[in-house]
Amino acid sequence: MKQLLAITTLSLISSLAFAAQPLTLQPGEPLPLDAKTVSHQQSQYQSQNISTLNNISLAAGYAGSKIGSNEFGGDERFNGFFLNASTAVDPKANIFTEYAYQEASDMDFSELSIGLQYKILEDNQTYASLGFGVGYAWLDESVEGASVELKYVTLPVNFELGYKINPNVDVFGNVGYKWFFNRDAEACIGNTCASGSSSDLDIDGVTYKAGLRYNF
Repeated sequence: MKQLLAITTLSLISSLAFAAQPLTLQPGEPLPLDAKTVSHQQSQYQSQNISTLNNISLAAGYAGSKIGSNEFGGDERFNGFFLNASTAVDPKANIFTEYAYQEASDMDFSELSIGLQYKILEDNQTYASLGFGVGYAWLDESVEGASVELKYVTLPVNFELGYKINPNVDVFGNVGYKWFFNRDAEACIGNTCASGSSSDLDIDGVTYKAGLRYNF
């Protein structure tokens, strides 16, 4: 990864609403059928909203990776953080969206991703799950008047092991692998820039996380 600038330069490249008319009732008079129906629908709608909220989880923590390629002179270690929001679509499955930022020496990258996490084991307070997704990442490096910006489509997979501290809070660790497929690149030395894309700029490597999740 330390040879990134040189190699890159050379390779270029509905909202629901229920409305009921005001009703005037005598004491003890039962609600008309339509009013009962509206009241029942409103109750169902409120229950659905509460249920939806209860399916939401937020997580945050440490994110690291060791990525690169032989073309770039080996791997580079990155360290940073992640923010994750997910919602249950099944007792065993969650869909999630995530933002991560990591850096190493004179390089840094950010990534937005979406995916599915599926529980393969749940025993009392312990669980294990498998995840996969797709993301978009952009990597920047600058050294002594030269810079490079790389943009990637990413494909991550992971294995997660977690422990429920209480019904609302999980602590977890996550290890995985991620592929970065180059979609665009721009390298500049002084005032001279070149841009393009190349599979020679593809990278991959191991990822790891540790964090806390709050279940609403």
